[in-house]
Amino acid sequence: MIGRIILASILPTIALSIPLQARQFNSSDIYANWPSYDQLPLDPSFPTKAAWGVWGADDELGALNHITPETIKAAKAEIEHGVAINLNLELDIPNPPYIPTRPAMTHAFIAFQGYQDDVISLNTQVSTQYDGLRHFPYSTDGNISTYQYVF
Repeated sequence: MIGRIILASILPTIALSIPLQARQFNSSDIYANWPSYDQLPLDPSFPTKAAWGVWGADDELGALNHITPETIKAAKAEIEHGVAINLNLELDIPNPPYIPTRPAMTHAFIAFQGYQDDVISLNTQVSTQYDGLRHFPYSTDGNISTYQYVF
């Protein structure tokens, strides 16, 4: 439910920023020839399990191709209460950090004669990350030490 509300609230903005030519695929049944995860990668030169090329060789949107006028209308129909819920964490959460060598956010005020300054230091791998939607880790064997990152 929460995911539906948030998705429906952001889809129109995302969809308007995607050029129409990037959406040229068979929208009547996009899953008719959809590869299974076991069939990936489509090209042996791609990284293990990469879904590159599913929407064509020149595609840069990947799964964002699912955001079409039809899917936006369908998502809108799922809204029941119209409430948007912020999923961001505060910048100092978790504290202590999961990775001890990456300290939590600090915000220090430095007083000078007649004015003050502030210094903010934060680890970008805590809280809600600022990475793009296509940055995610994957592992072929489920072991965190073999994670690779797709950008």
